Amino acid sequence: MQTSRVRKLNSLIKDKLSAIIYDECDWTHHLALSVTEADTAPDLSNCKVKVNLFGDEAVKKETLGKLRRLSSHLRYVLAQRIEIRKVPLLRFELDDSIETEARLLSLIEKVVPKD
Repeated sequence: MQTSRVRKLNSLIKDKLSAIIYDECDWTHHLALSVTEADTAPDLSNCKVKVNLFGDEAVKKETLGKLRRLSSHLRYVLAQRIEIRKVPLLRFELDDSIETEARLLSLIEKVVPKD
């Protein structure tokens, strides 16, 4: 269970990191990229950042690789924009919940007949 402090920090990291990625990474301007979730460990040692990317698998893999390579720089910029003693390490992961939801809805529509 997360404390209210960690929940607030997660929200702050998500919002600030979205802006930082848009400001610092000009190669993302043509992509449909959004930060969907930030999940910080209770000891603030690391933060799992989920990003949603639209496009084919090659674009997703390449973009996720770039974000992972830039994670230390993005962490540095994040440390300048928020006031916190210890900024967690950033681990980027792909959020495929929208694709999973769409796939489940299509399966349900196949099984359940329309009236």
